[in-house]
Amino acid sequence: MIFRTEDIKNYITAKSINWDKTVEQLNAKLFETTYNNNMLEVDVLPNRYSDLSSLVGFSRELHAVCGCGFKEPKIKLKESRKLLENFMSVSVKTPLCKQYFGRMVFGVKNKQSPKWLAEFVRAYGFNSVNLIVDLSNFVMIEYGAPLHVFDADTIPGKKIIVREAESDESFRSLSDKNILVSKGAVVIADETEVLALAGIQGGWKSQTTLKTKNIFIEAAVFDPTSIYRTSRAVKLQTDSSYRFERKVVRENAIFALDRLTALIQEHAGGEIARGKVEHGKEQLKKLVTVLFEKVRSYSGINISAQEIENLILKTGSTIIKKTKIALTVVPPAFRLDLAIPEDFIEEVVRLYGLSHITSVFSSKGMIAREDEMFALQDIVRSLLVQSGCFEFVGYSFIADTEEKILQKTIQDLYGKDTEAIYALNPMSQLHSVYRSLLFPTLVKNLKENAVLAKDLRVCEIGNIGVYKGNNIIEASHAAYAISMPRVQDALLEGKGLARLLFERLGISVHIKNSDIAGFEIAAKMYGEENQDFGYIGLLEKELSSSYDIDQRVVVAEFDLNEILKVFTFDVVFQAIPEFPAIVRDVSYVVQETMPVNYIEQELRHGGTELLERVELVDVYQGGEIEKDKKSITFRLVFRAKDRSLKDTEINSILQGINKELISRYNVVLR
Repeated sequence: MIFRTEDIKNYITAKSINWDKTVEQLNAKLFETTYNNNMLEVDVLPNRYSDLSSLVGFSRELHAVCGCGFKEPKIKLKESRKLLENFMSVSVKTPLCKQYFGRMVFGVKNKQSPKWLAEFVRAYGFNSVNLIVDLSNFVMIEYGAPLHVFDADTIPGKKIIVREAESDESFRSLSDKNILVSKGAVVIADETEVLALAGIQGGWKSQTTLKTKNIFIEAAVFDPTSIYRTSRAVKLQTDSSYRFERKVVRENAIFALDRLTALIQEHAGGEIARGKVEHGKEQLKKLVTVLFEKVRSYSGINISAQEIENLILKTGSTIIKKTKIALTVVPPAFRLDLAIPEDFIEEVVRLYGLSHITSVFSSKGMIAREDEMFALQDIVRSLLVQSGCFEFVGYSFIADTEEKILQKTIQDLYGKDTEAIYALNPMSQLHSVYRSLLFPTLVKNLKENAVLAKDLRVCEIGNIGVYKGNNIIEASHAAYAISMPRVQDALLEGKGLARLLFERLGISVHIKNSDIAGFEIAAKMYGEENQDFGYIGLLEKELSSSYDIDQRVVVAEFDLNEILKVFTFDVVFQAIPEFPAIVRDVSYVVQETMPVNYIEQELRHGGTELLERVELVDVYQGGEIEKDKKSITFRLVFRAKDRSLKDTEINSILQGINKELISRYNVVLR
């Protein structure tokens, strides 16, 4: 939020102020603040936006931090004998409008704004339109509550209805565009059509012009979530919608309404109707008990009860009871963030000053214990990076459109009762769904780096989450994606890396082919007790193309939560083998489409207990190999624990394996 220092001076009592020193205090006790060319830029966080994003609110806080004195604008308005209820009625028909207030002024003389007002609104990012519109923006900056002024003569029946939009309603906005309003959005309407999109923008028909004579001024508090969703749905974000999304204080809305009414009467003349429209219940005041000892215990400050009281009073709170051990406090209406004792303890510490708190180091020895999941993540991360993968940290949220493309894939992996987790208030539509898989962000990263190399390997370790029934399931995953010019090379590399990972972790796995939507070839990885450790596969061309990837992509993803259940951090030493091994390389020619793991499974099954290790050495196509076939070579390591093996034993085992392979898969020995 940006403020002109010349404007702030109108709301403080100090005759002069050293802004450089003041900024130091604001940085220490409020938010990050910069000062340049007589402008203050304050990084107001969302929980304080409702009270600090205004001249009145910021000046009030400035007094609390710096003691420069605070003076609130004086509101003087003179009502006529004309009763408002005789000229305008308001009906609120939706709970999404929490409070609604209104006033009427007759016989205004609208005109162009004076120089000071035009310069003011331009300084805060608005165009100068006319006196009444500029005054409404002036008051919004002053109190932080958006207001809207209707030309009352354009409202037939003199009746305003606050309701939710029906299907396929539209209205002509102030920017002279027809906007289709989604069902359920809050609108301000008359008996025939929509006049304004509540909390976002007014309509063309009821706008205030230089010809306007009679006006109805609206102040309201709308549901923040509803305003956010409607604003994104119609792709129209305004200063008003931004403020309503971060909550508007009821009292600020009332003060702003009266302030604008008084300013219009002062600068544009007119008669103010007697009374005001008021809809919505006033919230009950909350009582909060703040224990002195709890403040000292939480903050580590040896602070007196009187000083605690003084600091709490600086927040604008009212103390209704004081005992030897506690204060009973009523938070000010404008501070929506003060609700529990811890909130007030935080305020005491903030206003006391963190720089005044002495750091005390613990004299007790502490036992440090490493989190097992973090330790496993570090091991997996090191293995993947050492194997040539570049680690990538992706955003945890994806677009809704992307989630819909991957929906069948997600259900094939996690079950048909799986649903995505949608953010209630996403930062943007591109990041509205909590990701269920890691590989999509990795594939996008391959695309972004495709200009750098043809052979690319990227990996990531992060969290994923889904709905399973009514429960949220969140897990830590590791994944990698490989893109290479030759599909067979990528498959060989991907599978080899998965096997290396589990070998280094000391976990036995078996791979089983699986049908997974979005994959041309896919397999699931299972543990000895059928634990689901993850999957590996070749993405379909269509899915790869949706990410603008020209080369084929192999991805693998592992569930670290399941792996952690069987992984041991203990180092197990094995005795050096007493007897020598016999190593044999075997090559087979098979159909190009045959998965390599079919052959591997037969080798392991037929190799008996003497087969110690199976390694895929080579996959070859071309040359003397027929066009639709490939040659695969495995290295087999045989060893017995109690004797030296003989070649005749190994020959007999290989003959049995080859016979089975020829029978089942029609392989050709090389």
